[in-house]
Amino acid sequence: IGICLERTPEVIVAILGVLKAGCAFVPLDLAYPKDRIEFMLNDADVQLLITQQSLIGQVPSGDALQPLIVDAPDSPIANHRRDNPGIEITENQLVYVLYTSGSTGQPKGAMITHRNVLRLFTATDHWFHFDETDVWTMFHSYAFDFSVWEMWGALLYGGCVVVVPYMVSRSPEAFHKLLVDEKVTVLNQTPSAFQQLIAADLQSAKPANFALRYVIFGGEALNFQMLKPWFDRYGDAKPQLINMYGITETTVHVTYQPVSAADLRSNAASLIGVPIPDLEIVLLDEHLQPVPDGETGEICVGGGGVARGYWKREQLTNERFIPHPQKPGSGEKLYRSGDLAKRLPDGDLDYLGRMDFQVKIRGFRIELGEIEAAMVKHPAISQSLVIANKHPHSGEQRLVGYFVAKAAMNISEIRTFLGQSLPDYMIPAAFVKIDEFPLTTNGKIDRKALPEPGKERPNLSVAFVAPRSDTEKYLAEIWQEVLGIESIGVRDAFFELGGTSIQAGQFVARLYADLGEEVFVVTLFEKPTIEAFAKMLDSEYESALKRFFGGESSMETAASTVEQHIVTPEIIEKMKHIVPTVHLRDDDNSPKNPPALFILAPPRSGTTLFRTMLAGHPQLFAASELQLLLFNSLRERKDAFSGKWHVWLEGTIRAIMEIKNVDGDTARQMMHDFEQQNLSTKALYAKLQHWLGEQILVDKSPQYALDLQCMHKAERDFENAL
Repeated sequence: IGICLERTPEVIVAILGVLKAGCAFVPLDLAYPKDRIEFMLNDADVQLLITQQSLIGQVPSGDALQPLIVDAPDSPIANHRRDNPGIEITENQLVYVLYTSGSTGQPKGAMITHRNVLRLFTATDHWFHFDETDVWTMFHSYAFDFSVWEMWGALLYGGCVVVVPYMVSRSPEAFHKLLVDEKVTVLNQTPSAFQQLIAADLQSAKPANFALRYVIFGGEALNFQMLKPWFDRYGDAKPQLINMYGITETTVHVTYQPVSAADLRSNAASLIGVPIPDLEIVLLDEHLQPVPDGETGEICVGGGGVARGYWKREQLTNERFIPHPQKPGSGEKLYRSGDLAKRLPDGDLDYLGRMDFQVKIRGFRIELGEIEAAMVKHPAISQSLVIANKHPHSGEQRLVGYFVAKAAMNISEIRTFLGQSLPDYMIPAAFVKIDEFPLTTNGKIDRKALPEPGKERPNLSVAFVAPRSDTEKYLAEIWQEVLGIESIGVRDAFFELGGTSIQAGQFVARLYADLGEEVFVVTLFEKPTIEAFAKMLDSEYESALKRFFGGESSMETAASTVEQHIVTPEIIEKMKHIVPTVHLRDDDNSPKNPPALFILAPPRSGTTLFRTMLAGHPQLFAASELQLLLFNSLRERKDAFSGKWHVWLEGTIRAIMEIKNVDGDTARQMMHDFEQQNLSTKALYAKLQHWLGEQILVDKSPQYALDLQCMHKAERDFENAL
């Protein structure tokens, strides 16, 4: 039986009804395109579809498919019996068929039994001791297997489950409030979602009054370093943070790894711990032979969580669900995950990533071949290739689509086309058009030779319109920094430019830091262009914008004021909450640093354009706002920029990423090490200048112009500071 409903308590009621009738359910997410839903319904032989009136136009119809509309005035549900049907259900019956991305271009349905689900909780009970006092959130789509853990974890123990509305799940600020208001005790999150929640939490000067007992991670690899702000604020005792590696085909979770603040010092890629007691993990090489401890092998899972196989995919089932090579004749199966790991001396597993071209993006497992197959269906595309890499600015994992076109086309057209058959999370964040794919000597595509997506504005369906008002220019500058795109028009949509929900969170965090007032992420979905968003800000945040831009005067007036060497009281008042009150010492007798250039200007006065012009000069390196000159040491700087001002710490990280050509995680770790050493800001400037070689460092910050100590420090620390 298919279920296609909005995210409400009726979803749980529908699932319970299907199971009590002795049937299995196929969850269908509203975010899926109609073509994808139709394929799943046909492939799973669904004859009855539980849905609602408002969704009739979004779901397929046909003679073989009977819709059961739960909210229709004449719904037959009211005529059915209310007592238990008395149907015997065995543990080996199917409970659900959950479709995941498929390499052939079509999704495949994993068959999960009642036994698979029930043993997940009995086998982990000694770790968690859930009970009737627990409050869970059903944060994830019921078509994502994490929801199985969320829903049944509450119901099987007699607890409470809060079904999170979709728009609340998209807004970290709103979800943060829900966790406090509902006194949630068990929170399940992908690392990407929790990172946004941390950012929302840091907007408040005080820790939240959480009731959390557990925060359980799953869905994608966990970078332990991202948890540092959380541990700094809440410690690692309560709530207890748990990392649980899992796979749909082995019923949600496979391993258990408690995470402590001490784990942040680990050199492991992503510790996933030990198997759930009724599961077995064997690390095998390409010949299906066990690898020694410390060596890399494919994660193969056996035991009570292994699914029955794939619905109507016998060949694929035989390829992925193999006889246990160490127990011939036993009938036991191992599921080949395609994930790589190594076993550490203490027995814990260190997750190392995918061995093929299947990836996880924001918790969703994706077969890149499915996206490639969808792309080449476009009549203007002859070849396609999709890879996953890290965004050079945010460090976030993203999809990049490469294609060879037979005719002229724009990126908006590709996105619209793919949106007809793929869910949003499978549409690449960036596209690159190339004349032909580079090949290796063996005639295979040379992935290492593919060009990186450039910083130039993509070819969209809308013409470029430059920012006109002060607010539009301000928003364009932030988008350029967050998205890593040099030129953005006011009618360009954030997500058409490749923006993700994480980058949307970074954008609103920056707004909060600048304006001092809360702007919810949901607003960006409603007002996705600079033009629309600026109108909303001008209308609803007028006083905050006036404070930020310098009273009643515009940015141009503020700029001309500084050019006339006049700092108005309004500007000083506006910057008081940003400029730290730190006494800059004059006790450093070390040699001066090489020459550097400092740009002194008020906020948002067009200095980004100036910096961009300087960046084109081969002898200059124009950094983002480093915010270093205001402090004596990095630890002092970090303490000053805690909480809602943490966004000001990002400038040095972006500079390290550019100069050293490393990803965001590596740059953050380097900065963390420097902060632990309590390196002086002068010493960090020296490191940056040493890495730059002959290039001259250019640093700009509006705060520098408002503190005379900064100018004296620049003259004291640098030779011929300009």
